[in-house]
Amino acid sequence: MYDGSKNLVASSAQLRGQPPALPSGVLDYTRQHGEDRVTWSPEPPDVRVAAVVVSYSGSSQGFVLAARSLRETEVRESQMLQFAQLAGIITLVVMFIAVAFGEYVFGEGKG
Repeated sequence: MYDGSKNLVASSAQLRGQPPALPSGVLDYTRQHGEDRVTWSPEPPDVRVAAVVVSYSGSSQGFVLAARSLRETEVRESQMLQFAQLAGIITLVVMFIAVAFGEYVFGEGKG
């Protein structure tokens, strides 16, 4: 949580013992538009975060940020890419075998 002056009030996130720094301009944009959705790397290259920031007002003003690491998403993306590549290779091999078998059985020049 951030107060209306963009000072960090509370955080459960820790990166090397400190709350990660929010990219500049996010709170200004959120103040103008009410909400912002961002991804950023607080500590490149090993950490990526997706966050939603909303502004609130009433007796006081401020911002609430909810964030999540993208590590699991990136692992799943990588696994899906590997699966798709393997499926493509298997498809090509099966097609090659089918064509070779067809040529052998029904090919011209048999005599």
